[in-house]
Amino acid sequence: MAKKKGRNLLVPESAETEPMCKHVRKGVEDGAVKRALVNVEWDVCQDCHTDGKEKASCEEEEADAVWICLKCGHRGCGRYSEQKHALNHYNTPRSEPHCLVLSVGDWNVW
Repeated sequence: MAKKKGRNLLVPESAETEPMCKHVRKGVEDGAVKRALVNVEWDVCQDCHTDGKEKASCEEEEADAVWICLKCGHRGCGRYSEQKHALNHYNTPRSEPHCLVLSVGDWNVW
């Protein structure tokens, strides 16, 4: 059986009882990610956008240029871009690690 959770989302009971890796448990804050991604363009690096860089030039640098931090929802351009905003976000010292990211281009998680 599945339980209703949140806004009519069905969650299998097994998903609630299965043990979760401590890295995933510490590295993902779904509430923060949801709040950060409301009313924004997911495929645009927020730092490039703040710096006034055009969306088109972001897309030209790398097909899957934008990575979303699963801890806070930061959207940064990839490591092969000139600015490497996602990598810089990861390397910024914090009390809690921001170690998991989602590629907007192909939905891979690293």
